[in-house]
Amino acid sequence: MTDEAINKKLAEWAGFRYDEDGEFVNGMWANLSGWSRPGEKVRFPEVPEFTDSLDLCFQYLVPKLVDYYLDMLSLDGTIQHHAAVLSTWASVLHTASATSPALALCKAIEQLIEAEHD
Repeated sequence: MTDEAINKKLAEWAGFRYDEDGEFVNGMWANLSGWSRPGEKVRFPEVPEFTDSLDLCFQYLVPKLVDYYLDMLSLDGTIQHHAAVLSTWASVLHTASATSPALALCKAIEQLIEAEHD
């Protein structure tokens, strides 16, 4: 799955919705479409890039978790980041590894989302 597909899945899980919107400004159509969460004024023109930003992960994704764990391991000069997450609805641990901590966390949460749909 591409990072964009993972980001879209995570955004929807976190409560984001894509709204197509626009208005005429000075006789021209202005595209105001974007991703936003109900009740929030922040709107992202593209899907939020959770896989590249721990800040976004901790702002929007981590609050939905019971617990999480992040770690980094270096073998032969190669750094690998590990993440484990626990959902609020089940005591099942989902783990993942990646080249960045944000991507590892996102992949672990993606596993959690998949398990919720099974």
